Amino acid sequence: MRPALSNKPKAGFTLLELIVAMAVFSILGSVLVSIFIAGIEYFSNEKSQLFNQFSITELSGALESDARKASAASISSGCLVFTISSGNMTYCLNTTTYEVTRNSNVVADHISSFSFTIVLNKISFVVTSTNDQRGINNTINLTYYLREGNY
Repeated sequence: MRPALSNKPKAGFTLLELIVAMAVFSILGSVLVSIFIAGIEYFSNEKSQLFNQFSITELSGALESDARKASAASISSGCLVFTISSGNMTYCLNTTTYEVTRNSNVVADHISSFSFTIVLNKISFVVTSTNDQRGINNTINLTYYLREGNY
């Protein structure tokens, strides 16, 4: 005997339903991948910006420390020289490596410009970082006063 045919529809998906489901999931997947890539780019840009800000902060801290101890300041061969009781502190910018050195030790890197002016006991600095991945640089203007004395 043959089994009786059933009028029940067979379980499963039609080809049209599978194509629609694949299209919906591919759209959702592409949106998620786009968001993920944008997040990675944002993080990378912020990281390079933060690194440049950190370099400028390190340099400004070293300059402030030496300026507070210095009894005099001068410019020699494009470098800033602080006269301190323990010896001179000389700050120079290497325009090839973008590093600022203090007595030949690197204090900060990724610095594209380091300029200063000395008027009596007032020293003004302008420090600019190199461009980050978006082409943005950071600039800081600093002013320090030396201890009173002969300048």
